Amino acid sequence: MPQSFNFKQLQNSLPKRPKDSHKGNFGKVFICAGSAGMGGAGILASETSLFCGSGLVKLTTDKSNVKAALSRNPEVMTAGINMGNDINVQIDIKDQDVILYGPGIYKTMATDTIFNEILKNSNNCKLIFDAGALHIMASVPHITKKLDQSILMTPHPGEAAILLKKSINEIQKNRTLAAENISKTYKASIVILKGMGTVIYSAKDNESYICMDGGPELATGGTGDILSAIAFGGYTTTNVANTESWNGTSWTEVNDLSTARNAMGQAGSSVSGISMGGSTGPDAVTEEFTATAAVS
Repeated sequence: MPQSFNFKQLQNSLPKRPKDSHKGNFGKVFICAGSAGMGGAGILASETSLFCGSGLVKLTTDKSNVKAALSRNPEVMTAGINMGNDINVQIDIKDQDVILYGPGIYKTMATDTIFNEILKNSNNCKLIFDAGALHIMASVPHITKKLDQSILMTPHPGEAAILLKKSINEIQKNRTLAAENISKTYKASIVILKGMGTVIYSAKDNESYICMDGGPELATGGTGDILSAIAFGGYTTTNVANTESWNGTSWTEVNDLSTARNAMGQAGSSVSGISMGGSTGPDAVTEEFTATAAVS
């Protein structure tokens, strides 16, 4: 039987940072996001990763997106590559703690190559796969079963349908079972199935959790890019992750957009404003993003 949760149940999980903290304490993050014409995905994900407390953030995106990314967030170490059909494309994932791949990514020969490079050379990195990476995974469903490291997947119902080769209606009829089946098919440690009543399935606990908050304010482009980046907090802010981390991930996104809803109404929420702190301000959002980190 899945367990429900809301933020009041997670408040005790908010960790405190030591006063003598420095960037090296909170992880190195590598984000590969944003094919040509989809540069906002990489910007939103890297910016959100900063606000959720990651120590160092590196963004690799299509070369057409580099100027905009650096103009928005010069503190993000940004590199440009050709995400079209360059099978010789190279990425630098050495010494990273967490890798996010997929937001705003089209499936091309180059992005297939990047996916294989991540699987081959990510060593003990924690892996988060979203959006375009999920489409690539669906074409080779058993390739990740060879990996021993932690994998987190963040599909919406449409992507879940592709991953399991089912209709969206079938996914929505039993969302907890869908999340569990995705985990088993792709050997994912955690699956966050987005949508109303977000489901978080933990393979380690063999348990499902359902977020009871949220509403139509999430029905806008870019919310998925933000959620996948919030998940970094559970891996980088304390170097530990447990189920409360991913429940906090789901709630944090819901809360920030709900705050915008209360200020502006259900329609018209600005995702880029939320990633920068929105109506709550950067300090408040930084504290909320820390809710994605586990306490030992």
